Amino acid sequence: MPLMVMVTRADYPDRAVARDLLLRLRLLHPQLTPTWADSAYSGVLVDWSKRSLRLTLKIVNRPPGQSGFVVLPRLMWNLICQAWHYGSAVDIDWPVPR
Repeated sequence: MPLMVMVTRADYPDRAVARDLLLRLRLLHPQLTPTWADSAYSGVLVDWSKRSLRLTLKIVNRPPGQSGFVVLPRLMWNLICQAWHYGSAVDIDWPVPR
């Protein structure tokens, strides 16, 4: 289930907004410790979130040899929770890796 959504102008890069979003998320949900993001957010943001917010930002990488679009395991659970939360009629019939 999404805990926070932040809408910005299209010309703002996602990485620049991520710090602000994580800070707000931490203030609203201090009990939260692990969070997941795709590989676009790896690097400095992971270190900053751990050092400044005491928040573990886990990067979900694509499987080796994978080309094209694939829903990554942790991100897929996020999509399922969003669909349930918003009452979507999406039927998810593929196997869910655990």
